[in-house]
Amino acid sequence: MVFAVEDKVKAGSSEGTMFFDMGVLPAYELARKYAGNEGRVAAMPDLVGAKIYAGPNNPIWRRYITTTSGEFYGISKGGTPIIVVAHGIDDLLKDKKTIARSTKDSGGNSKLKLTTRQFRRLENGEYGSAQVLDWDTVMGMREYPASVLSYNEAMKEPLLRARLGPEADKLLTRHREITLKESGNEFILINDHKYEDVKAEDVNTGGLLVFEQLVNRMSSGEDRAKSGIQSEINLSDLKSDARFIAIEGKGKLREVDDRLEEILSDVVRNWPRLLVPNNSTQRRSLYTLGKFGGKLFTEYRKDRDNMESGAPEFVVERATLIGSEATFTTPVLGYHGIFRYNLKDVKAMAPEGANAFLMGEATLFDHDTKQTAQIQFFDVQVNPSRRILRKDEIRGNIGLIKKLLGK
Repeated sequence: MVFAVEDKVKAGSSEGTMFFDMGVLPAYELARKYAGNEGRVAAMPDLVGAKIYAGPNNPIWRRYITTTSGEFYGISKGGTPIIVVAHGIDDLLKDKKTIARSTKDSGGNSKLKLTTRQFRRLENGEYGSAQVLDWDTVMGMREYPASVLSYNEAMKEPLLRARLGPEADKLLTRHREITLKESGNEFILINDHKYEDVKAEDVNTGGLLVFEQLVNRMSSGEDRAKSGIQSEINLSDLKSDARFIAIEGKGKLREVDDRLEEILSDVVRNWPRLLVPNNSTQRRSLYTLGKFGGKLFTEYRKDRDNMESGAPEFVVERATLIGSEATFTTPVLGYHGIFRYNLKDVKAMAPEGANAFLMGEATLFDHDTKQTAQIQFFDVQVNPSRRILRKDEIRGNIGLIKKLLGK
C-alpha cells in the first residue's frame, strides 16, 4: 500500500501548529489557546492520520510530538488489573483538581493521578474513545518491552494498536515504507512500557502518549541487523518537556507548521519583528553583551544574577572599545561545568567610561576550583525605549504568534 505525499492536502483538512515548552502543562495550554473553541489539540489518532500522508522529512516525522491521548493503569470493575488507552483526554488536562493532585508532592515525576471514580469513567469511554486491555495481555506480549519491533510484530501487538488508534494498519505500513527505503529492513519502532514495575500506589495513574521522532538507531552484535531508521512510542509525565500540535478547525490534521519553533530558535534573525515598547525605567550601570550572528546585543540580566541569560534585550547601535582585553578570574560558583560570576566583581575591574562588557569562554584551573575568561569593556549606545521579546513572552502571546505566522 502506497500513500502519496502529494495527496496530503484534501478538502476539509485542517492545519496544525507545533507548540513546545519545557513543561507539559504550559505547552498544552499554549496549544489549546491557539486552537481556540473551534479547534483542538492533537490526540494520537490525529497525529497518526497526518503521518500517514507525510514524507520522512516532514516536521511531523522529524520532531517528537506529545498528544492528548492518555494511558492509565488501574483495577477494572471486575477487580482485575487493566490498562486503559483513551484518546482526547482534554477534560482531565483541564481539570484543576486533577492537575493539583498530580503535581503535589510528586518528587521526581508527576503521573496523572485519577480518583477511582475518574478511572471508572475513563474505562467507560467518558473521557474520550477508550480501549481496555488486560494487564496480563500487555505483560505477555514480549520479554523485553524496550525491544525494537519488526513490521509483522508491530501489526500483532495489542497495546501498540490501541495506542495508535483506528488507522494503526496504515501508519505501520507507512513506517515500513520509510524504514525499508532508508534501512533495508522492517524493524520500525519501539513500543516501550514499564508495567512490569507497577506497584500498589500506581493504581489509577498514567501519562500522555508521545510519538518520538525518527532516529537512526545503531545496534551491535547479534542485533546489528535491527539497526536503522526507527521511532518510539512512550509515556510522558507532567514534568517532562513537551510539544503539542494545535489544530485549527474540525477537519482532519494534514499540514503541520513548525515555523514558530524556527523563529524561537533564531530570535536574533527575527529581532526586528519582536521589538516592543520597554515599560521599565530602570537603567543598568553595566550591560552584559552577547554577540549573535556577528552583531552585538545587550542581554537580559539583573544585578543579582550570576549567570548570563543568552537572551538579547537591546540592539547595540554603537560600541566603542574601552581599554584592552583583560583576564577575569572567579571562584567556581556551584557546578564547575557552568560559568557563573558576580557582576560586582566585573564592575570592580571596569575601566572608566565603560558601560558594557563582553565575556569570553571560560576555562577551569586550580583543580577545577576557579574559572578564568578574557573580557572586553565597551562604551555602548542602545535605544532602551524598545526591547526584544524573550522566548517565554512570545510563547504566551497568541496574537503575536498568529502575526508571526501570517495568520
